[in-house]
Amino acid sequence: MPAEPSPSSVRPSAGRVRHSGDDVLAAAVALLDRYGLADLTMRRLAAELDVRPSALYWHFANKQTLLAAVSDWITRDRPERDALLARVAERLPGWTGRLRAEAVWLRLALLEHRDGAEVVASTIALGLGHDVPERHLTLAAAAAGVPDDVARAAAQAMLHLVLGSTQHEQQRAQARALGVAVGDPAPVAHALADGALADVPEVADLPGDVAFGVDLLVDGLDARVSAAGADGAAGTRGTADAAEPGAGESWPARGEAAR
Repeated sequence: MPAEPSPSSVRPSAGRVRHSGDDVLAAAVALLDRYGLADLTMRRLAAELDVRPSALYWHFANKQTLLAAVSDWITRDRPERDALLARVAERLPGWTGRLRAEAVWLRLALLEHRDGAEVVASTIALGLGHDVPERHLTLAAAAAGVPDDVARAAAQAMLHLVLGSTQHEQQRAQARALGVAVGDPAPVAHALADGALADVPEVADLPGDVAFGVDLLVDGLDARVSAAGADGAAGTRGTADAAEPGAGESWPARGEAAR
């Protein structure tokens, strides 16, 4: 992906000029914010840059490739994410705080751009773009000490929760802006981490149902970690004759924690 352009810095120049890939990407982000995904067409983008549509294909093979670059821009790493993770870690240290913070950051990044969740969701569905959001979520889950496949599954579940909920949130907001009466889901009175992060500004407007979903995923993973630890401890207390090789080391299958 091109090195971080500033979408607000690109303006059409008088006469036709040669634009860089950064220029095209920045103009695409600006058009997305102004008109939305449905109206972000290659023809409109070319007109914005005062070039022929064919000129855009020097930089992006097709529209989906361009949208993948826009998705990468939306979910890129930046200092604001590091600052949020640091604030959360002060109040909720360890992997449970980090996984929650990654979910909060992803939602904030998506909300910064009109139709941001839809752009990122469609890009991920097609296997395009970078994997920064999933990678951060996977690393956070892996810090719990779970096997790689469990960390990936937890990350994907969190990714789908945040993408889906944020897409609905943006769709409702845009409908209201157009004067369409939209019914909101029943409010859920829940605070992320049971209110432990209430003084973190980025968490303040997190909808209760999203906070509950994030907590449910994190707490559920934590419960499985605890169950695995308890099973491991029980295995080490067995006699040498009763214990099989590797007893107590396996990750509990679904439902084992409840037995």
